[in-house]
Amino acid sequence: MSDSKFAALSEVLSPRTQKVVALFENELRDVRFPDVDVEILEALLQHILEAHVEVQKIEQALEAARARRSAHVEALDAVVPKALAYARVYSESDKLLRERVAEADREYGPAAASAPSSKRGRAKKRAVESDLFAEETTSETHDAQPTLM
Repeated sequence: MSDSKFAALSEVLSPRTQKVVALFENELRDVRFPDVDVEILEALLQHILEAHVEVQKIEQALEAARARRSAHVEALDAVVPKALAYARVYSESDKLLRERVAEADREYGPAAASAPSSKRGRAKKRAVESDLFAEETTSETHDAQPTLM
């Protein structure tokens, strides 16, 4: 079947089917069985080829539609921060609306929309360290024994 006009179908037909069709296209070309001969097989292959071409066109159209959808989603996502900023200003005089805008900002704001960043390295030490040294300067802690944790 690799030399036939149906070679494009090799990706959809099983190896067994391809071998049988090749037999009927070559060695068994002039042999006719009830309901099976080269013409019948080639007619079926023609239907498969037509459907295969249609599937390829539909898949290309689907891929193009997905690309268009993705572009529209990106365009909308680009406008959302501006819309939210306008909504924040507009809602300043309406408490209920301001709360809904704040909720949308929390749920869908820049931090929620972007992937969480993985910060590397050690976390910065906070006020705990300064409290530790502050205890040593008080008169009560001078007499107290240090505790081990």
